[in-house]
Amino acid sequence: MLRTLKPDHQAERQSDIALVHYDYRRELGACLKRRLSFKPPDVIELGNAKGKMIGHAPVDTPAKHHRHEGPIAAVGSESGPAQEESVFSSRRAEEHSCERRDVASRQRELGPGMEVSDFNVGETVIGATLAHIEDQTQKRVWLESCAGLPAFPVSFFADPLVQTGITAEQLESEIRILGQAARRKNDQERERGQQPSSGFSKSSEHTLFLPAPQTLTRGEEFIGHKCGSSSSARVWRTVPGFQETFDMTRIARRLLLTSLVGASSLIGSGASLFADSARPVPRQHLPLLNGWRFYRGELPGAEQPSFNDQSWRKVDLPHDWSIEDLPPREQDPVFSVLTLVPGKWRFKVGDEAGWKEKQIDDSGWVEVQLPEPWSRHADGGSPNVVWYRREFTVPASAAGKTVMAEVGRINDEDQAYVDGEKAGETQGAYWANPRIKPRVYLLRGNQASVGKHVIAVRVKGKGDGGIVAGVSRPSGPSPLDPGRSGGGMGAGYSVGGTGWYRQRFVLPALAAGSRVRVFFDGSYNETTVWLNGAEVGRNVYGYTPFVLDLTSNLSPAGQSNILAVRVVNFGENSRWYSGSGLYRPVHLEITPAVSVAPWGLAITTPDSTAERAVVRAAVELEIGQSRPADCRVRLVIREADGAIAAEGSAAGSLDRSGTVQVTATVTKPKFWSPATPALYKAEVELLVNDQVHDRLSTLFGIRTLAWNAEQGFLLNGQSIELKGGCIHHDHGHLGAASFPAAEQRRVARLKAAGYNAIRCAHNPPSAAFLDACDRLGMLVIDEAFDMWNKEKNPDDYHRHFNEWWQRDVDAMVRRDRNHPSVVIWSIGNELGERFEPLGAETAQRLADHIRGLDPTRPITAAFNNVRDQSDPFFAALDIAGYNYNPDKYEPDHNRHPKRVMMATESFPRDSFQYWVKAVRWPYVIGDFIWTAWDYRGESGIGHTVQYPAENNAFLMPWPWNNAYCGDFDLCGFEKPQNFYREVLWGVRPIALLVDGPSAKGRASEPDRWGWWDELPSWTWPGEEGRQMVVRVYGRGEEAELLLNGQPVARKPVGERLTTEFQVAYQPGVLTARLNPSGQDVVEARLETATAPAALRMRLEPGDLPADRQSIAFVVIEAVDAQGRLVPVADDQVRVRVSGAGELIAFGNGDPTDAGSVKDADQGLWRGKALAIVRSNGRPGSVTCTAEARGLASARLVLQFK
Repeated sequence: MLRTLKPDHQAERQSDIALVHYDYRRELGACLKRRLSFKPPDVIELGNAKGKMIGHAPVDTPAKHHRHEGPIAAVGSESGPAQEESVFSSRRAEEHSCERRDVASRQRELGPGMEVSDFNVGETVIGATLAHIEDQTQKRVWLESCAGLPAFPVSFFADPLVQTGITAEQLESEIRILGQAARRKNDQERERGQQPSSGFSKSSEHTLFLPAPQTLTRGEEFIGHKCGSSSSARVWRTVPGFQETFDMTRIARRLLLTSLVGASSLIGSGASLFADSARPVPRQHLPLLNGWRFYRGELPGAEQPSFNDQSWRKVDLPHDWSIEDLPPREQDPVFSVLTLVPGKWRFKVGDEAGWKEKQIDDSGWVEVQLPEPWSRHADGGSPNVVWYRREFTVPASAAGKTVMAEVGRINDEDQAYVDGEKAGETQGAYWANPRIKPRVYLLRGNQASVGKHVIAVRVKGKGDGGIVAGVSRPSGPSPLDPGRSGGGMGAGYSVGGTGWYRQRFVLPALAAGSRVRVFFDGSYNETTVWLNGAEVGRNVYGYTPFVLDLTSNLSPAGQSNILAVRVVNFGENSRWYSGSGLYRPVHLEITPAVSVAPWGLAITTPDSTAERAVVRAAVELEIGQSRPADCRVRLVIREADGAIAAEGSAAGSLDRSGTVQVTATVTKPKFWSPATPALYKAEVELLVNDQVHDRLSTLFGIRTLAWNAEQGFLLNGQSIELKGGCIHHDHGHLGAASFPAAEQRRVARLKAAGYNAIRCAHNPPSAAFLDACDRLGMLVIDEAFDMWNKEKNPDDYHRHFNEWWQRDVDAMVRRDRNHPSVVIWSIGNELGERFEPLGAETAQRLADHIRGLDPTRPITAAFNNVRDQSDPFFAALDIAGYNYNPDKYEPDHNRHPKRVMMATESFPRDSFQYWVKAVRWPYVIGDFIWTAWDYRGESGIGHTVQYPAENNAFLMPWPWNNAYCGDFDLCGFEKPQNFYREVLWGVRPIALLVDGPSAKGRASEPDRWGWWDELPSWTWPGEEGRQMVVRVYGRGEEAELLLNGQPVARKPVGERLTTEFQVAYQPGVLTARLNPSGQDVVEARLETATAPAALRMRLEPGDLPADRQSIAFVVIEAVDAQGRLVPVADDQVRVRVSGAGELIAFGNGDPTDAGSVKDADQGLWRGKALAIVRSNGRPGSVTCTAEARGLASARLVLQFK
C-alpha cells in the first residue's frame, strides 16, 4: 500500500513515501546459512532517518501471510544528509539470533568477504541512489544512503542490497511511458468537464517523491507533474486513490525487471523481485529494444556466453544494417569483390558448349582489352554469338567471405560459367534489363575457393554487343554497392551478409511453472537464436513474427543471461529492398504455469447490429505440469475512455490445453470503419480457484464483413469501394526499420490523400503498422508470400516453403486477427505455379488452413496474366485478385457471375480505366495502385519511356536505386500522380501540372508504372519562350488557362479528367479554371519563384515522447525572398543537431541519389529534403539548424517530452 502525506506536511521536510516489504523466509534463509536460529517478529516498527518512530504494523502469522507491507515516511533536510540510522527496527529484535546491522552510508564499501546474507531483511535506507563498488572479484551494484535525494519505493526488493544496475534515467523513462496513457486520459476527461481519474495529475495536494531530481529544473513539466517550490527536492504529484488507479507496486516491478535487461554483472543469485514467489504473477512484458551489441560479419563462437563482445557496436532497435554506410571494400569482413573488367580477356566468335569448360586450350583465341563492344575486335562481320574467357584468382583474404565477381555491363544476353559450372545468366529483353544490368555473379561452393579459376561468358547480341562497360560504384560513403549486392537492381543495390546481435538480461526467481519467451516481430532474414550458448530456435522467413521458449536455458535468478542472435541475408533472395537484421521490435514475456497461449486471444464480432454487438473471445489456454481441475475466464470490454461497455465470463476445464469461449454483449455499439475508427479494449483474466493466474488485453473494433458479386464488399452492411494502394515495408531513408511514428505518418498521409485501403506487398507488415491502421481507419490486405514452391530468385523462400508455410501462416493470422483494419487475407502474389495443378492445390491448402484459424475474413491472392486457365486457382479464393488485367473483368464475370474481383495491382498511368470499372460493376470491389509510396529497390520501375526503344527496359541503370512509382516519394512528399488521384477520387476539385522541358523536344511518355515528368510548378529558369505542356486535371464541362491574367486557351474537359494545353513559358502566374462560365468555378494557380534566398525548416505534426522509439520528421525547403518554395533548388545543405536527440537519417526523394543517408550534408531535390531526428531517451529540447552556401540559415527547436 501507499501512504499519502497529510496536507500539512511540506515538501521541504518530507523526503519520501516508501514501501516496506517483509518476507520472513528471506531472513530465515539468511539465518540458516549462518547456522543461527530464527523467530519472526510480532510487530514491525516504522521509523525515520533521525530515529523517531512514526508508526508500527503487526505481522500476521507466517503460515498465513508471507509478506507485510506498511507505509514509511522519512524526514530529511535540504541542507544536508540525514543521520546514518536504520529506518527499520523490530520491537522483538532482541529475540532475533541474527544480529542487526545498520546499512552502509554512502562512504561505506561492500567488503570482499561480505555477502548479501550478511544484511538483514528490512535494513533499507531512505534517499536511495546507486553506487558502483568494485573489489577484486566483481563489480557490485547496490543501494546506499544519501538522504539528500528522494527514495525509491522499495516494497519489491527482497534483499536490502538491491541487485540491479538500474539508473535514474531508466526509471524516469519507464515511469514516463507508463504515465503517458494516464496523462492523455486525464486531458480527455478535463475536456469533457470530468474529474481526472488516472493516477498522475497536475492538480493534487498530495505528493510522491521519485529518484531523479537532477534531471529536472524548477517548474518543468514531467508526465503531467509539476515540480515543487523546493530547489533540492523535485516534487511530482499524485491523487488520493493512487494505489487503485496506478498500482505503484506493479510499476516498480516492471521498472526493475526492465532495468535488469542489459545489466552487466550483479551480486547474489537467488533474489526474487516478486513479493511471493509461490504466488502466480500475471504475465510480464519486457521490451528488449535498447543496448544491443552488434557486429556485421561472421564470428565463430559468438553465441557462447564467454565470447567477448565489448568491441561490438551498441545499437538500439529497430535496426537495419543494410541502410548503414558500407566499409571500404578492402576492409569488408563479409564480402570479397573480384573486379574482372577492366582487364585482359580472350575472345572468340562462334558458339560451342565445350568452351565453358575450365581445361580447354584457348591460347589461339584473340586477346582483347575489355570493356569495349565486339565490333572493335571481331575482325569484320557482325557476329550474333561470341565467347569471352579469362583466368582469375580468389585471394587468401577472401577465405570465409562471400565472393562476388564483377564482369560488367553486357549487350545483350549472357551465360557465365566458372570452372565449367554456371554462375549466372541474363536472358530476355524488357523484363531482364539486359543492356543496363551490371553483371555481378555470386560465386558458390568451389567456385569461391582460394586459388585460380577460369570464367567463360557466352554473349548473344547485336552489332554493339559484348562486354561494353565495367560495374559502377558509389563515389563516396553509401549503403549501396553494385559489386557487393546479391539482389542487384531489384534490391536497389543494397547489401546483406551476416550480422550478430547480443543482449544481456537478468530475471528474478519465478513462480513454479513459469515460462519465459522471446518474441521477434520480424528479423530479416534467416535467424538463429541462442540463449546462454544453447540454440533455442530459428526462423527462415524475414517478415513473419516468431516466438521462442527460453525457459529451460535460463540462468539462475539474479544471474546474467546472454541472448545471441545470428541473422543471415544471403544471396539473391528478394525482388525489392528487404533490409537486414532486427528491423522490428523484440521483447520478453513471462507467463505463469496456467496462462493464455502466445497470440491465443481471438476476438470476433460477427453478430453485430446497431442495437447490440456480441463480442466473442476465444481464449486458448496453456497448462503446465500441474493440472488444476477447473478455471474461469473473465472478459471485460472497455470503451476508448476506459468505461466498461460489457462483461462476461465462462468456465473451462484444465484437464488439457484447450480453448474457452467467452461472450459479452455491447449495447449501442460504436462501429469501426475508415470514417469512424472506434476501438474497444478486451481485457481477459484467467482465474484458477478465484485467483488471477494470467491477464492480458487487446484492442479491437466492432465491425462486420460480407462480400458478394451483387453488392460488392460490405463493411458494417454498407457497400464500400476499396481505394487502395500497394506498399512495401521500407521507410526510405530509415531503411526497413519499423519506427511506430514512421508507420503512423505513412498511413496518415495516405488516408489524407483519399486512400481507404492498403495492400501489404508481399509479406506480413509490422504490428506497429497495423496499430496505426486501426487508429486511423485504414483497411488492410494482409499478404503472406511472394513465392511458394517455385523460385523467383535462387535464394528466396521457395527453399523453405514446404516445411515452413504453415508456421508462417499461423504466425501472421494469429498475431493479426484482432486488428479490425485487416479485412482480407492474401495467400500470395503472382505465384510461379499458378497455372499448374500444384498451384491450385497449394492455394486450396493455404486457404482452407486460414479459414480454420479465422472464418470471418475473405481470402484472396494476386494473379497476373489472367486467362480461362486461371479458374482452378481462383476456385480456392473468396475474392479473385487481378494484377493488370482489367480487360478480363467483364468476360470472366459472364463466365463466373458469382466471382468477386478486384485489381490487386494496376498501372498508375491507367488509373482512370481501373477506377471507372470498379465504380461501374459491383463485382469489382476496388483498385490497388502499384504503388502508393516509393520504395527502395526495383530501381526506376516508375520511369518514363527511354529512347531508342531498345534501351527501354523494366528497370533503370545505376545510380537509380528506388522504384519511383509511388504517389509519394521516399520522403513522403507528394508526387504528380497523387494530384491526379486526388482529383479522380474527389479529394481535390482541380490540379494544375506542367510537363518539364524535354531534351528531345517532346512531352514525356510514362512507361508501365511511370508517370509524366510533370510538376506543380511554373518555375523554369532559362526556358523562357519554350513551349510547355500544361495539364489541368478535374471534372467539368470546360477548362480555361490564363497566364499573367491573360487568356491562353479554353477547351472542353478532355478524356480521363485531363485537359492539355500548350503555352510558351514566361515567368508570372499560371491559372487554370474549370467551368469558367458557370457558378461552380474552381481554379488552381502556379506562381514563379525567384532565386533561393533562405532555408526553411518545419516540424511535421506528431507526438514526441522522450523514448528511443520516438522520431521527429523535419522538412527542409529552399524558399525565395517572398517565402515561396523554389522547386528547382538543388543546394547542398548541412544539418546540425544538438541536445536530447540525434540525426539518424537525412535525404531527398531523388531516385538516382545513391549516397549515404547518414551524412549530415545532403542536396535538395525539387527544393526539399527530409531530416529524421531520434530521441536519446531523455526529456529535453533538440536544436536543429540547416545551412547552405549563399542562403539564410534556418533553426528549429523541438521538444521530446
